[in-house]
Amino acid sequence: MNTKIVREYIDLYKSDFETIHYQELYKWKAIQHFQEHWDIDAKDFVGMLSDSLAKTKNLLASGNYLARRMVKKVGFRAPEEMRALFKVLFDEDKSLDERVTFFRDEFIELKNKYTDSVNHFQDDRAILVYLCLRYPDTYYLYKYQMFKEFTSMIDYHYRPVGGKFINVLEYQSLCDHLKSILVQDNELLKMHHDRLSEDCYQDPAYNILTQDFVYACVRHLPQIEMQETKEQDWEVSEGAIDDLVINGDEESLTGRQVDHDRRQQRNSRIGKLGEQFVIQYELQKLKQGGIRNYESKVEHASVVQGDGLGYDIESRDLNGKRMFIEVKTTTGGLNAPFYITRNELRRSIQDANQFYLYRVYDFDPERQWGKIKVFKGSLESLCVLPVNYLIKLTR
Repeated sequence: MNTKIVREYIDLYKSDFETIHYQELYKWKAIQHFQEHWDIDAKDFVGMLSDSLAKTKNLLASGNYLARRMVKKVGFRAPEEMRALFKVLFDEDKSLDERVTFFRDEFIELKNKYTDSVNHFQDDRAILVYLCLRYPDTYYLYKYQMFKEFTSMIDYHYRPVGGKFINVLEYQSLCDHLKSILVQDNELLKMHHDRLSEDCYQDPAYNILTQDFVYACVRHLPQIEMQETKEQDWEVSEGAIDDLVINGDEESLTGRQVDHDRRQQRNSRIGKLGEQFVIQYELQKLKQGGIRNYESKVEHASVVQGDGLGYDIESRDLNGKRMFIEVKTTTGGLNAPFYITRNELRRSIQDANQFYLYRVYDFDPERQWGKIKVFKGSLESLCVLPVNYLIKLTR
């Protein structure tokens, strides 16, 4: 991602903010209206569904895009089946791709059974609208063409390919990254809060603002000519696992107050930025190494395949061998302590010759730049101090 271009677009967005926001404010109103009317256990499910989606306007109903009409039509003929579909879709204990696939496939069966309509209209765009209406602090409003055009505008490492669900996952990751830049602009945040009236969703996580920015860049703002960017001089070094010394705090039973939620949120943000930072490094490494189709060789595995793999990024070395990269990022120095999960440890042992720990340190989240030290091999020698224990009660 070309962060310089992104910041130039942010300036354009702010300069034309009044014009844009009058055209797009309906999104915050639609979400607030949905939040006030949605009740999955409503006796009259179809009536409740219709009321909840009443203000979704261009989100689900525009031109020949009839997603709202179709979901109401099928719901009228099979209300309990539709209730069951939404219960599954909104079940956050299930994976996103599992829920989206289930909702679409089951909806098509209901559509074929109860209507003679050809198009079901329940594509990724519509289903992400439902999810965003229900969980606006978690998801981002999505359009394939918007995403595709925006990736070219900011020189993003991933290029969407039609018909693939991975587009949605990569889009969510991109928006997380963008949001970390947008929230640094206090002037923009003030303009954003000032425009939201009482009938608008207040957008505390800024997810709707982030999508609004993406859409504005594609549809409302003049395109900035992409300049040839100078390749960065990365500060990367290698080290042996045995040389990695973690100078953490000694165990102590002294009480202290810790805001765990805030620390977890900050660490999560820093961690995601660090992963994007390493992706950019891997892409440039392969490009400079003359690897053909280098962009396809790097995958943000924790986004595409989900957590639990034991690594964050899959890449290649210059000989074409697979690399499983776990990224640990800190704004502190190299020896700042960090956590290793059980899956990360197991992966490092299982694939010791392909496992790499990228320690990103002295990381500046505003510049999104830091130093990298690379360690290869099993992490077994490092994981000596358990900080949590799994307790299973038998009675």
